[in-house]
Amino acid sequence: MRNSISSTDVSLLARLQQTAHDEVAWYDFVDRYGSRIFQWCEIRGLQPNDAEDVTQQVLIRMSRYLRNFEYNASLSFRAYLRRATENSITDFLSSRNGRERPGGGTEMMNWMASVEARNELADRLKDVFDAELLEHAMFRVQQRVNDQRWQAWYQTAVKQRDSREVAQELGIGIATLYSARNQVGNLVRDEIQLLENPESGAVGIWVTVLPAMSLMR
Repeated sequence: MRNSISSTDVSLLARLQQTAHDEVAWYDFVDRYGSRIFQWCEIRGLQPNDAEDVTQQVLIRMSRYLRNFEYNASLSFRAYLRRATENSITDFLSSRNGRERPGGGTEMMNWMASVEARNELADRLKDVFDAELLEHAMFRVQQRVNDQRWQAWYQTAVKQRDSREVAQELGIGIATLYSARNQVGNLVRDEIQLLENPESGAVGIWVTVLPAMSLMR
């Protein structure tokens, strides 16, 4: 059944890494990040055309950082995404140095370079970072478990399908499905904890969310 999983069921980060020519992954990336970056530009006074230019250029740079992602166990996943965002803004500002500046002129560009501005954008992307964290944890766990156990969890906890129907499709008993689902759910929670708090091991915010997804139906 693994081969039947849609590419959209795989972590967006993994899809961006797999190929530079995955148009669906690129459009999903733009949809996920673009509107928030555009709003960040607009709320600070950039004209729509300038906001679109900034958004596109920052997205291109972010996609490059994410495509070359290598997990650093000393850095939380959300902190990595935040750093990639900040570095993308820095790259964009460097590329505009000495060139015509967008609608707000030098003052606007100086604001974009400020810590306040970068923090504001990171806050706007917080829910996107959370989604990436969950997806990446799921992707890592999927590589470590057999397909039957993964589908027992994924189809019932994420897709919210009826447990008995999924058990019948997988050719397993309902008790086996519940056991596999709980085991994989625990692995996903552990992976989220590791990605979110690689040094302290403290429980991240998604750990409080996932149990609700894992309730037996």
